[in-house]
Amino acid sequence: MSELSKELYVMAEFCQDHHINASSKHIPLEWVNEAVKLTK
Repeated sequence: MSELSKELYVMAEFCQDHHINASSKHIPLEWVNEAVKLTK
């Protein structure tokens, strides 16, 4: 699985768990930080 695929998969799981729209322009920074941590 490519790095991009992994990141998209993690983001999809994260959005599903938090019931948010990934295309939203107002994703809380703390959620972004958590998603970044999960990709490391």
